Amino acid sequence: MKNTGFFTKEWAAIFKNKKVLVSICAVALIPLLYSSMFLWAFWDPYGKLNELPVAVVNMDKGANFEGKDLHVGDEFVDKIKESKDFKWDFVSQEKAIQGMDDNKYYMTVVVPENFSEKATKVLDEHPTASDLTYIPNESLNFLSSQIGATAVEKMKEKLSKNLTKSYAEAMFESINKVSDGLTQAADGSLQLKDGSIKIKDGIVQVDKNLLKINEGTLTLKDGVTQIYNGLGDLNKGASRLQNEGTSVVASGAGQLADAQKQLSAEGANKIQSGLNDLKSGSADLSDNLGLMEQLAGQKTNELLQLPQEVNKINNGAKMLQAGVNELAKNTPQLEAGSKAVADGLSQLAQLNPQLAELPQFKQLKKAAEDVANGNELLNKGVNGKEPTSLVNGTNGLANGSDQLKATVDEKINKSSMDALMGTIQEFQQGATKLSNGIAQAAAGQNEFVKNFNTFGQKLNELSAGAKQVDGKMNELISGSAKLKDGTSQVSGGVDQLTDGTNQLRTEGTEKLDKGADTLVEGQTELTDKLKEAADKTGDIKADDSNYNMFAEPVKVTEEKRGPVPNYGTGFAPYFVSLGLFVGALMLTIVFPIKNPVTPPKSAFGWFLSKFSSMLLVGTVQAILVDAILLYGLKIEVQNVGYFFLFSLITSWVFMAILQFLVTAFSDAGRFIAIILLILQLTTSAGTFPLELIPTPLQKFNALVPMTYSVSGYKAVISSGNYSQMWHSALVLGCTIVAFGLLTYAVLAISFKKHYSNLPGNREESVTA
Repeated sequence: MKNTGFFTKEWAAIFKNKKVLVSICAVALIPLLYSSMFLWAFWDPYGKLNELPVAVVNMDKGANFEGKDLHVGDEFVDKIKESKDFKWDFVSQEKAIQGMDDNKYYMTVVVPENFSEKATKVLDEHPTASDLTYIPNESLNFLSSQIGATAVEKMKEKLSKNLTKSYAEAMFESINKVSDGLTQAADGSLQLKDGSIKIKDGIVQVDKNLLKINEGTLTLKDGVTQIYNGLGDLNKGASRLQNEGTSVVASGAGQLADAQKQLSAEGANKIQSGLNDLKSGSADLSDNLGLMEQLAGQKTNELLQLPQEVNKINNGAKMLQAGVNELAKNTPQLEAGSKAVADGLSQLAQLNPQLAELPQFKQLKKAAEDVANGNELLNKGVNGKEPTSLVNGTNGLANGSDQLKATVDEKINKSSMDALMGTIQEFQQGATKLSNGIAQAAAGQNEFVKNFNTFGQKLNELSAGAKQVDGKMNELISGSAKLKDGTSQVSGGVDQLTDGTNQLRTEGTEKLDKGADTLVEGQTELTDKLKEAADKTGDIKADDSNYNMFAEPVKVTEEKRGPVPNYGTGFAPYFVSLGLFVGALMLTIVFPIKNPVTPPKSAFGWFLSKFSSMLLVGTVQAILVDAILLYGLKIEVQNVGYFFLFSLITSWVFMAILQFLVTAFSDAGRFIAIILLILQLTTSAGTFPLELIPTPLQKFNALVPMTYSVSGYKAVISSGNYSQMWHSALVLGCTIVAFGLLTYAVLAISFKKHYSNLPGNREESVTA
């Protein structure tokens, strides 16, 4: 009761002194003003960003992308015009610079003139990103520059998303075009395949024709050889006929003429014997002439057929040359087409690296490159400059057949054969005359004696005819020798033709046939792969959802733990603790912390009156602060009752600390309290995380009471972690008890020193 009476006297004295009462009431409002004003000012600064002036300078000149006009800068300006993030001011570069100098703008966003152009360089070998220049006016306000940097980063993300979406649209459109191109390429490849099959069939036909030509040249060579051998036999027969026939006849006729007189002297018997010999020789001559005429007629017909056979060979060579030249015209187109397909697939791979990594696409690309290389080898084999190329080989064959035809036409013709036959016929006529003369001589044998002079004349005619036949035989031998030389040249040309056709078959058509097989197989695979690729790319159907997926493949899903709706709620633990500490500090200035109203009866009564008075003021301060936060600023807490309870504990611990400092050290205690306040502001982790403050200051974190008040407020306001709150409350409660005991000890010492020996009670006025 004594202690309660002392508390009553304490407050009665306060109410009597209006100055102290007003001061205490004002001090009770300090935490309210301190915390509420700070929190109100910082409650939601981002909610008024639309009043923060920001200059925007758009210098973009635009560009052309995939045949479309691209104005990224204008699109960016249109987007931010729709947003209310800042108070946008769209000005020229000069006005923006002047506004920054005049502190009119907190920041400037500049879109450079090549902004769109750089956005179109995404497929270049070394593309560069478009630059969005952000110029903060940090000297005007540093925090605004940080806020602006965050906002510009969000603008960049939105702009990048729109650009990526445009790229995706262009890419999917290109894939559709590629699909159409692959379908056309597959159709073209199928046509190339059909053409290759026809080429292969043509090569097989050419090979068959070359085989026939080769067989014909062998037959022709055999015929030419027979003609050559027959002409040799003809030449030998003519020489033999000349040596054993016409010369003998001429010599015999001369001998008969010379022996005319002897014949007439020797008698009819000798004449008859000579005529019989002459008749036998004429018979042999007639037989030989018949054989020679028959042989010449037979060989002449065979030789006259030779130009026709050679002409067939020449026509076949010309047809072969025309077919190969047509093939030579198509092979460059085939090579160019296959290379175009391979190049198109390479461009598709550059445009879409993801498609390029598909195994099917790699096989398709490899098959296209193999076909292109095979077509290049085929073109070289057909149109190459080497002597063994198909064009050069067929040209050489055609030239050789032309030379053979010219030689045969020159050496073997009807006029030369007619001349030879005329010579033989003249020779046969002479032989006929000889035979007739011998017959006449035999018929006139009985008149030999009477007509011996006539017989001498006939012998002279016989001698002249024999000499004429002997002269014609020389022409026959010379002509047959020339004809034999001509057939020898024809035989050499036939050998060259045979070698050329064999070489063309072994080095030309066989290789072409193998190359054609490889080409058909490659084009079959190419056609299948192109159809497969066309089907797969054709199945790709894109819409806005696909474009958006490319533009924003990853979305961040924020799942807040202990969500904090605004800056005010986040800073409330810090500013409420700060306000309550400042309120306790201000109370030590207007309220007599140590001096009693009347001489105390006991040290405990003295302590209790002062301690309870400060706790009462602390209670009022805590209730006012919490009420304004809850019902004025509408702060949301996890538990209202715990919020009030923890505020009371926080206020009381600061009152207990300040009471001890001022009771023990008077004004020096207030100085120590200010040092403690500064230390708490920097180490309590109320603003930045503990790990971000300097390491030496981190050591004080666990030693200052505001660390636990901030931690407890975070638990009761945001996280709902009540175990954390009760732990903090326990630490603060122990602190209250500890500093209360220290204060009691100081007052006990002071009571013993000043009041223990005083008799009775003495009324003292309250000092300010």
